[in-house]
Amino acid sequence: MANMMSMADQYEALAKLLQPQDTQKSEGEQARSRRAQPFDQKPPDPVEQILVAEPTGRGRPSATSAGIWEDDEILHQVTAGNSEDTRETPSFEFLYKQAVTSTEAFLGIMDKDASSACCEDLDLRIDLPNANSLSELDLDLQPTKILLTSPTYMLCLPLPHTIDDKQSSAKWVAKKKQLTLTMRIVRDH
Repeated sequence: MANMMSMADQYEALAKLLQPQDTQKSEGEQARSRRAQPFDQKPPDPVEQILVAEPTGRGRPSATSAGIWEDDEILHQVTAGNSEDTRETPSFEFLYKQAVTSTEAFLGIMDKDASSACCEDLDLRIDLPNANSLSELDLDLQPTKILLTSPTYMLCLPLPHTIDDKQSSAKWVAKKKQLTLTMRIVRDH
């Protein structure tokens, strides 16, 4: 063990001899020149207050300009901001449906997975406990939104996906007082 200590001391002495005189540093200088750590940093200077100019409205198209949105992309009827409409907003739930065969389910050799990206249909279940019949409901289904009105309820809802309104269907379950819309999702790919 003593031989090893002396050998380590010898290597250290040899390294000091080989190092040029002007670059040799004391232990204190070596500690100061080590890599800076986050706790070594001084606190930043106080933040100066920056004045921000008022918005100029360049982000929104004006009524006279051509604009970047088409009329059918803008929801004109929004129930949350309409304080004059006192009708209740019904509770609803989105569900995704996928046509899966035994090949996809058990062998997994098709390109489908359990994500919503592989779903073909979008179900929207709307609970209408105070609705008396299907005849009092008025449904307007568009590719990007749904508008459901009745004497008691009002629901204007943007859809999470573009749908094919021609291949969609609605089902009224009188026992549950629930309207279920099954809408075909339009995929770009």
